[in-house]
Amino acid sequence: MTDDTEQQTRARPGFGTAFAAVVFLLLLAGNRFEWWDYRSQWNLFLDLVIVWAAVAGLIVVGVVWTYRLYSYRKNRRRWPWPSIIAPVTVLVAAVAFVVIELPVDRDFERARTQMEDLATSMLDEGNQRLVSIEISGVPFSTVYIAENNCVYFVDSKRSSTLSRTGWLYTARCTPHPNNFRGREELAPDWFAYRQQGS
Repeated sequence: MTDDTEQQTRARPGFGTAFAAVVFLLLLAGNRFEWWDYRSQWNLFLDLVIVWAAVAGLIVVGVVWTYRLYSYRKNRRRWPWPSIIAPVTVLVAAVAFVVIELPVDRDFERARTQMEDLATSMLDEGNQRLVSIEISGVPFSTVYIAENNCVYFVDSKRSSTLSRTGWLYTARCTPHPNNFRGREELAPDWFAYRQQGS
């Protein structure tokens, strides 16, 4: 094999670009599926750093992959089969991100019945606030009844000083949309919410 052929073989996009893509996809997966746990005050900062670093890394990998594929195709007049590994890997990861259930969704489904029982009991008995409780293995920093009889379950794992997240029970209230930075209906009388921290 000549030096030119060896150089062209090394230049084709294949296992190297696929491996680099996997590294950055694993960072995104770890963030999305909560593979690591860190102190709550660092949540937002680390989320942003990890996500942007991974996205920037994937963009760089994509540019390198495109350039090497173009150069190889120009020199060899054919498509190298290993060049499909990186885009297929990214496609499979994207499908997995959509299909696989998120930990926050699993937590809600696991604790929903007990959360609803607790919310009903608090509303009936006039118990306005509970702190540092765990329901079906899901920790809550606070469960409280707001002025409009909405019951807030503040998720202690995913809340920080900058952002408060959790679930909202609305069987006896109509939540005001201006009170939230984000709100998504999960089931009848249940919303996932995000508010500015306090």
